[in-house]
Amino acid sequence: MAVTTPGPCRMKPRAGSTPDLSHPYASGLVEAYLLNEGSGRLVTDCVSLTQGFFRNGTPTWVPTACGGGVRFNGSSDIANFDHPRFGYGGGSGSAGPYAILAGVRVNSVSGFGTIYASGNTGLYVQTGPTFTNYNVQATATTLTLNTPILIGTSAGYAKPVYVLMNGVLDGFTASPGNVPVIDPTSLIGGHGGEYFNGDISFIYVYNRYVPPELMAAIQADPFAMFEAPDDLRRVTCIGAAVARAGAAVASTFAALTVAP
Repeated sequence: MAVTTPGPCRMKPRAGSTPDLSHPYASGLVEAYLLNEGSGRLVTDCVSLTQGFFRNGTPTWVPTACGGGVRFNGSSDIANFDHPRFGYGGGSGSAGPYAILAGVRVNSVSGFGTIYASGNTGLYVQTGPTFTNYNVQATATTLTLNTPILIGTSAGYAKPVYVLMNGVLDGFTASPGNVPVIDPTSLIGGHGGEYFNGDISFIYVYNRYVPPELMAAIQADPFAMFEAPDDLRRVTCIGAAVARAGAAVASTFAALTVAP
C-alpha cells in the first residue's frame, strides 16, 4: 500500500529504541509508544520498557506515515498498560499537568473514538469529525478523514488547554473545566466502549504542560529525541553505494587484467 507522509519526517526508530531523555523534546516524557513491533500482541512503552498487550487478539500491523503502526478496528482493539509512571504519587486520582502527541490516520468516526486514555484525561476523535482533549473540551475542528495527521494537546491545573494539528493551533480553552486525573492504567485504541477506527503510528505522553510552540516543534520532527533512528532509506542508499563501489572495483580489475 502507498504510504504518505505529513510533511518532512525522518523514519521511525527501530523496535527496541529508547529516547534520549536529555533531549529537549523528551523533557517530561513518561510514555512513548512507537507501535513498530510489526507482529504479535505485545507492544512496548519505550521509556519504561514496560510491555502492554492487546486484549482481544492480535492486531493488524500496517505501514503508516514514517514507519509501521497498528490499524484499530473501531470495535474491539485495545492495548492495555498497567504501570504508574507519572510521578504524582503513582496512585489513582493523581492530578497534574500533561501533554499527549499522536500520529494517526482516522478511517471513520462513530461516537467517541479513543486514541489514548488514562483516568479522566485523554485524546479522542468524535463525530463532526473533531479531535478533543477529553474532560477539558479544547476541540480541533479541521479533521480530514483518511489523511495522516499529527495531533497534540496539553492541559494542566490553572493552565490553558489547547489542541494542535500538524503544527497549527486549532482549539483553545482558557482554563480546564476539571483538574486532570491520571491513574496507573494507560489504554490505547479504546476506553469505556468507545473505540478508535483508523491507524495509530505513535503516541507520546508527558507529565508536564508543553506549550504550543514546543509541541509544534516536536510535531515537525517527532523522532528527533530517539537514539539510533532506523532510517531504512539511509540503509538502502548505503547498500546501493556499496554495490556500485563493488561493481566499479570489479570493472577496474577487469580493465587491468592482461591476457597471457
